[in-house]
Amino acid sequence: MWRRMIIRSLIVAGMAAVLGAVMGLFVPLELKSVDRGGSPIPCGNGLRPEYSVAREQDQLNFEQHAIRGPTFLSSDYAEQCAALSTLRRSVVAPVAAVGAVSTLAAIAVWIHMARRRDWPPDVVGADQP
Repeated sequence: MWRRMIIRSLIVAGMAAVLGAVMGLFVPLELKSVDRGGSPIPCGNGLRPEYSVAREQDQLNFEQHAIRGPTFLSSDYAEQCAALSTLRRSVVAPVAAVGAVSTLAAIAVWIHMARRRDWPPDVVGADQP
């Protein structure tokens, strides 16, 4: 009985890791820096990065730096967005991989135990006499 419970727990935990990783890709990314309107600079999400607002702000800051001098610092928001997107993907990929491997391994063990006749009935799920 406890073996089946452990295997089921591994399957659920693995599936939760995969689901959490996939959902993590869809969470919007944004920088802590704000644009001229005062809202955070959006960077898309982990699946579809979008750097247009960041590039626009970089261009505005570059123009202000060229016109008014060192009081306006040029920025690199597009590169920061790219780094943020890369970080998200580098965290999500291993979590999804470990979740998928643990789920598949637990399912394989469950199938293997169900096919063997010499395992105790509580493992394979057979009714006890």
